[in-house]
Amino acid sequence: MLVKNMVSVRYGILLALTTLLYGFGLGGAFGVFEGDIKGHLDAQARQVFEDTYKGDEAKLNKTTDKSWSYFKRAHLHASGLGVIALGLILTLMFLSVDK
Repeated sequence: MLVKNMVSVRYGILLALTTLLYGFGLGGAFGVFEGDIKGHLDAQARQVFEDTYKGDEAKLNKTTDKSWSYFKRAHLHASGLGVIALGLILTLMFLSVDK
């Protein structure tokens, strides 16, 4: 019965594991390239420093810090969704419900 149920949810398991791999990859990339990413965000913000931020360094720093937190949030959401999806799929797989 368990093998039969596993066949039914194999695509869901594959997608959940892919989501986990994506979240893990984002975390690894952010760890390796954190300085480069933050530097890129700062460089992009500096291009519009006078027009957008009117020379206010605090606003620029707030925006780039917020941008970095959104990057990290993408990693956390991908990891969390993958774990929840895999947990729900495995729970459903162990239920003995006839079609």
